[in-house]
Amino acid sequence: MKLPLPLFAILSGLLLVLSWPPIPLGFLMLIAFVPLLFFMDACSQQKAHAGKFILWTFLALLIWQVGSLIWFFGMSFKNATLVCLINGGAMAGLMGVAYRYYRSGKKLLAYIAWVALWVGYEYLHLHWDLSFPLLGIGNGLSMYPTLIQWYEFTGVLGGTIWIIAVNCLLFELFRYRLEEGTFLPKHLKTVPLVIGLPIIASVLLYSTYEEKGKEVEVLTIHPNIDCYSEKYEMGQQELLDIYLRLTLEQITPQTEYILWPETALTNAEWVESLQNFAVVQQIREKLKAYPKAKIITGAIIYELYQTGKPEEMPVYISYSEPLNQSYYTYNAAFQIGQEQSVPLRSKKHLVAFEEGIPYPNVLSFLRNVSGSFGGYVFSTRERNQDVFNAPSGHKVSPLICYETAFGATAAQYVKQGAQALFVILNEGWYQHWQGATQLAYISTIRAIETRRSVARSSNYGVSCTINQRGDMLARLDELEAGALLSTIQLNRNLTFYAQTGDYLGVIAAFLAILLFAWSFVGLRLWQDPMDQKGGDKAVKRRRPKAKMPKVKMGAAKRKSSKKG
Repeated sequence: MKLPLPLFAILSGLLLVLSWPPIPLGFLMLIAFVPLLFFMDACSQQKAHAGKFILWTFLALLIWQVGSLIWFFGMSFKNATLVCLINGGAMAGLMGVAYRYYRSGKKLLAYIAWVALWVGYEYLHLHWDLSFPLLGIGNGLSMYPTLIQWYEFTGVLGGTIWIIAVNCLLFELFRYRLEEGTFLPKHLKTVPLVIGLPIIASVLLYSTYEEKGKEVEVLTIHPNIDCYSEKYEMGQQELLDIYLRLTLEQITPQTEYILWPETALTNAEWVESLQNFAVVQQIREKLKAYPKAKIITGAIIYELYQTGKPEEMPVYISYSEPLNQSYYTYNAAFQIGQEQSVPLRSKKHLVAFEEGIPYPNVLSFLRNVSGSFGGYVFSTRERNQDVFNAPSGHKVSPLICYETAFGATAAQYVKQGAQALFVILNEGWYQHWQGATQLAYISTIRAIETRRSVARSSNYGVSCTINQRGDMLARLDELEAGALLSTIQLNRNLTFYAQTGDYLGVIAAFLAILLFAWSFVGLRLWQDPMDQKGGDKAVKRRRPKAKMPKVKMGAAKRKSSKKG
């Protein structure tokens, strides 16, 4: 019994779920889109309207996103639904453009269009306010650092291109076998080459790579404080006592960096008086016996908004009636050492609808619909110090939670001099191990792309250290407080990706615009004139009417009368 064709699209959605971290079946990524391609081929043969293909593709992608983002729905059902509907709809629509090329008989252009449009959309997710790059296809291989060492040249978008290309080649291999009863020799040569070369090159890179840079000792704190029932109900001093206790239990005279999680300090007061903040002074006092040590901590901090009346303020500005003062709210990170300066940076990439309203001038009405954790609506800050310097000459850069998913941002900081990347997170909101594990594996990609060691401090999630090859050296994710004392190396060399950023995304975006436009203009030039009139529904060709011979009726009558 043959399966109904739409089930092939659904099968692709299920394969994508099964191949996505933390499920250890990543090899399924290489065939996950093959059933969807068979569905596209069948729709093309039936001359089906593009809307049918888009609808079932949307369902397949929705299955993938919902199945891979269960943790996000646990955080906020409304916002997770918004993200999945927007992403699923946009991706399915772009696949519809590829379908138009395929139906017109331009298969190679259809595959190129799929790659360009998909990669272009992933690139867009790294740069607009509605960004959600967690489901970039290249992230699906994050559990296998041995196989993706070539990301140091291409970035994660190179992985997306490779996975889609392999799916297209395997589809062509199987399609030809089903139609012709044999394999096409060129497919038998091309498929192993396309699959094998990147894997062999990656294994060689992995086995020959040597860690670079000076060794430093890093202490990662894993406080494990529940966000819903403890963290925002405890006082600032009570939280500080927990962090300091965990720090002083493990610190050594050789410790140079101590990591506390995102928003470890729930109220760091005002940016303008940060250097005189009582907590900063208290931390310095406790660390006097360890002059080399510097704490990098997350904090919620405020900055005065000098102009405007409350009713005229932008949506990302808050107002305090007791103080009669407007202010920015930042999800920030800063470095505390014995030196006087306190370098600060705020989170640049805010989670859409959770931490801020995207395009607030247009979508400000959604503030009452989506909401955010703890009532915060965060802002971004122009005067950020992206790389934190130390008297020793060492330079590091903190990535605040969601920012670990932005490869180009990490590459930018590395290009500015960061010799290691420190990720601070507050993962207690997830209430599901899936989300914390996915972000932990994504951090291994940042290590490979930039060849920088990564240390992660998470509250209630996954704290770990990752070397420059993407290996997770130590990990702490138990539901109890603890700390990791690790040695990492500070690398000064720049990878090709760190120097160039997402160049593949730029190329793909350019191609995507051309192919998108051409699909609505140029394809008409390729259509059969008999089919142009009906658009997606081909018009049936009509046979020309046969011409009857002309006969003079009078002559015919005379002939018949003679015979009579």
